[in-house]
Amino acid sequence: MSLYTGLIWISQDISVPFSFENNILMLHFKNMMCPIDGEVQDLYGDSYSEANGILFHLTFPISTILKRIRFYGTEPFLTGEVSLNVDYYITNFKSDCKYENMVFRFEELNWFAPSICNCAFNRTEGEYTFLKRVTELSKFDFDYNGKKIEFLLRAQSDISYSAKCNASTFTELVLGFERTDDINFIIGLYILIKNAFSFICNRRNIDIKETILQGKVVELLPTKNDPQQFEEKEVESEQWLYIIDDYQEDLESQKEIQRTINYGLVASHFRELIELIGDNKVSIFSIHSCNKVKNLIDLDQSLHITAAFEYYQRTFLPEIASDVSIEFYNDIKDLVENYAEKQTGNKRKKAKELIKHLVPPISLKEKIVKVYSGYSTWNGLAEILNKWFSNKVSDLAQVANDWRNELAHEKNEYQIVRKVVDAIRLVEHINYCIVLRQAKYNDEEIKDIIEEILKHS
Repeated sequence: MSLYTGLIWISQDISVPFSFENNILMLHFKNMMCPIDGEVQDLYGDSYSEANGILFHLTFPISTILKRIRFYGTEPFLTGEVSLNVDYYITNFKSDCKYENMVFRFEELNWFAPSICNCAFNRTEGEYTFLKRVTELSKFDFDYNGKKIEFLLRAQSDISYSAKCNASTFTELVLGFERTDDINFIIGLYILIKNAFSFICNRRNIDIKETILQGKVVELLPTKNDPQQFEEKEVESEQWLYIIDDYQEDLESQKEIQRTINYGLVASHFRELIELIGDNKVSIFSIHSCNKVKNLIDLDQSLHITAAFEYYQRTFLPEIASDVSIEFYNDIKDLVENYAEKQTGNKRKKAKELIKHLVPPISLKEKIVKVYSGYSTWNGLAEILNKWFSNKVSDLAQVANDWRNELAHEKNEYQIVRKVVDAIRLVEHINYCIVLRQAKYNDEEIKDIIEEILKHS
């Protein structure tokens, strides 16, 4: 059974039947021949089940993926049935809408910021009271791509009754911004929220299926005094944006989702954390795809986690090198500097440039140990992580080093052991500590956050 069926407009006056199921858009031309714009990437459809239209954004322009294009002279035509991949689609779509809010509702959010404040329980009388109100749980502004975004967490109640009564509470996350019709900007915010919850849940299969787009659109409506006369009026519009991710793992069980960290633990610097993620300074691919793979020896994930560590160390921490390497490279620099002093012109210039690029190499093991123990202006992580890794750091750092080298160079020399999982988990813990410090959390806060996010409770 199709998720949606209806008519797709191929041109201003030509439409063909469509069906949309399992994220595949099927156009049914049958024996028709329809001229198309080969570069089109957005297709507008009228669904039989939707009051308004649906906009489908194709993964590629039609001309790059359709093998059934025929040409009549110089004009492209389509025949038969054609399947198209879709990146995202918008239901209840109205063109020329200017959006100003995005509203998210998903399961992890209900546990991240519980909405129980909208329900009161009287133990003496055994009565539940549901409050039909909106309760603000948190509100702040943050910067994204040079624009101010308003972040709002709020609790709401949903109450309906007729022959029977249904009542529940739920949490919403609302992003507010200046009116825009830039869908790429909106998709960027969608990805930001998904990435933020991937980070705080330590898995990427977050239950975000869609976001509600709220905005204003100008429509031609009858006037109050004379229904035969029409005038342009700005009216509110709600549309639903669905972004397709074919690579996301299945959703977690309710039991796992209920372990989502509470907002109170991260509230003090959540704005800074959001901005850090929005600036693409947090490696989301170093986060596990789902909960079940966390204790498996995952080759790709091991590389992502170790690569993220080296990126964080290089980007956020002071330069690091071993004493032996420093001494050796200082000797080389002296030799090159002596050579440069004796030269003139281009040779002298090239020698000076070479000196700038003489950076001592250091093994992954040495980096892990130094970051854990502390060096230069970087305070070590022992106070945060010793509870779980005390007296194991050097050994696990060597295992991580050997395992990363095996994966990177495919030597087929390394004997896989259980310690590989523990070693990569150590690096993962260090990664979280670096990011959280960069977001300005103090070490006591980081320790509590680590306890919850990385499931030590």
